[in-house]
Amino acid sequence: MSVFRLLLDQMPDEEVAQSLRNAGHDVIRVSEIGFAMADDAVILEHAVRDDRTLVTLDEHFGD
Repeated sequence: MSVFRLLLDQMPDEEVAQSLRNAGHDVIRVSEIGFAMADDAVILEHAVRDDRTLVTLDEHFGD
């Protein structure tokens, strides 16, 4: 099985994160690393630097 390295934006809740973790994925929520109020560019930069796929429900992410 492939393990995904994910960074969840603030909209997916803890239940989503826990379900992904239970499935064996490496998941971090922005709120867990002090980025809950960070600009979109900062969040994306962190995802790239940490080699994670960013998951967001924000239709205006990056605007």
